[in-house]
Amino acid sequence: MKKIGMRNIKTAISVFLCIAISKVFNNTIPFYACIATVITMQSAIHHSFTIGKNRMIGTIIGALCGLIFTLISPNNIFLTSFGIILIIYFLNLFKRKNSISIACIVFLAIMLNLNEGSPLLYSFNRVIETFVGIVVSVLVNYLIFYPNYLEDLHKEAKVLVSNIFDITKDIINYNTEINILNLNTQISNLEKSLDSYLNELHKTDMQDKAILKINKIIDSSRSSYNHLTILSSLILSQSAFNCHLSYSNCIKINELFDYSLHYQPYSSNDIDVVFNYHLENLIKTLTILNITYN
Repeated sequence: MKKIGMRNIKTAISVFLCIAISKVFNNTIPFYACIATVITMQSAIHHSFTIGKNRMIGTIIGALCGLIFTLISPNNIFLTSFGIILIIYFLNLFKRKNSISIACIVFLAIMLNLNEGSPLLYSFNRVIETFVGIVVSVLVNYLIFYPNYLEDLHKEAKVLVSNIFDITKDIINYNTEINILNLNTQISNLEKSLDSYLNELHKTDMQDKAILKINKIIDSSRSSYNHLTILSSLILSQSAFNCHLSYSNCIKINELFDYSLHYQPYSSNDIDVVFNYHLENLIKTLTILNITYN
């Protein structure tokens, strides 16, 4: 059974706090604060800030438009439709596409749900509730079970390096069932995880040894992937089945993988040359990965 994730738990805590705050201040509608906190809660704290900022901008724009149009004629079907057109147009114009949905939702909430009371007060409350939800979500994400990005990075890097070595063994054993595409996805995911980690740090931490290590692993993995792609294509086309390892490659493979391959006379046909060239460069990057990771 899959365990409950920390983002799940943090979201529930944030919703609880939003409802509790709402009750303390006698706000009978904690709905908008809860919606804001659910959407803002992300696995990475800087993502929470970004989504929170977009939601706040959208809420303010939607509330302002809703206030203006409600003062003219609340619940007016034509004004409501025209308001949606304006919101989408101007947010696109100012390159705030991520704020469009919430701006439209807040605008519709004000235009269609205002039964009594001041339009100004109603709009102001929607903005405050959204702000409370965003602040609660960011604080909970930051203060409770702060994500251990560096540990996650090392875990991802370990799996990536292990898979590179496994695929290399398949190449050496001429295994035709080689899945190279998944490797590229893993490298891209590690790069994204590193970006998330860097966004959580101050500039003074940018030269951290752990960051340099992960960067080196990514660079070596990308180089390994390029060589593995060519080698696997030779295997899949069966062009490499009659290839002979060069003496130096044979020695290096035995050292790297603790194998006992026997050297066979090396020919100089084109396939042999291409195969051994990429294998030699692959072994160099694997050696770097082995040293860097260990």
